[in-house]
Amino acid sequence: MEDLESKIKNFINGINPDTLKILKFGNMLPTIVKNFLVYEIASMESIEKNVQENEIKNFYLKNNINNIKSLSKLLKAKNLTQEELHYQITLPSKIYKFAEDNLKNELNEYFLKKKEFLDEYTFNIIRVKKSDLAHELYFQIDSGESDFLKLSKRYSFYSPLYPEGVFGPRNLNGFNPIIINKLLSSTIGNLIMPFQVDEWWLIIKLLEKKQAKLDKKTTKMLLIEIFNNYVEKLTKNSLENHFRLD
Repeated sequence: MEDLESKIKNFINGINPDTLKILKFGNMLPTIVKNFLVYEIASMESIEKNVQENEIKNFYLKNNINNIKSLSKLLKAKNLTQEELHYQITLPSKIYKFAEDNLKNELNEYFLKKKEFLDEYTFNIIRVKKSDLAHELYFQIDSGESDFLKLSKRYSFYSPLYPEGVFGPRNLNGFNPIIINKLLSSTIGNLIMPFQVDEWWLIIKLLEKKQAKLDKKTTKMLLIEIFNNYVEKLTKNSLENHFRLD
């Protein structure tokens, strides 16, 4: 949006040259510009008064703010004014409203692009240190001689992510690419041959795959991602154009 680009340009031009130099040397300027851009966008958006009041009320309840003293204590700890605190509380709603009004046309394509990472997987998993042990356990499971739960309790290195050898349901965001590729190419009930990830040998059996849907929750999450990508891109382009002209 041209108006936002011109505001960024005017904002940078208004920074003291010495301060600008420090910000550039410290690679802090992109963050400053992004925060400015988000502030400008939030200033353009308004949410209904009752929605705003409910969000502030819920924040106060969640943080046990029930009198002036507790509010003052929080404001002092965060080094904020009450106006600044309320800005931060209502900012997510204003960001979402902007994204819904201006960026929703990108939603379907973005969802299709991200879908395989939004599908939720449930699978058995055992992780051990030695290849020989991993293959021995694999053959015990594959032949029906033993099962995942029994072998997981006895041999698998414990992880709070998958107690008793079961993980999920959860999407694949943040997973090691090797595990992602194994799961994407697997079918329900398929026992995957042992494979190595870093120092671990893993055995995985895919139990369930739940297809992602563009429901209200997913729509909101993706629109926020689209907004963040938009701010990132606009900041990058504005800085490149500004300093190219210099």
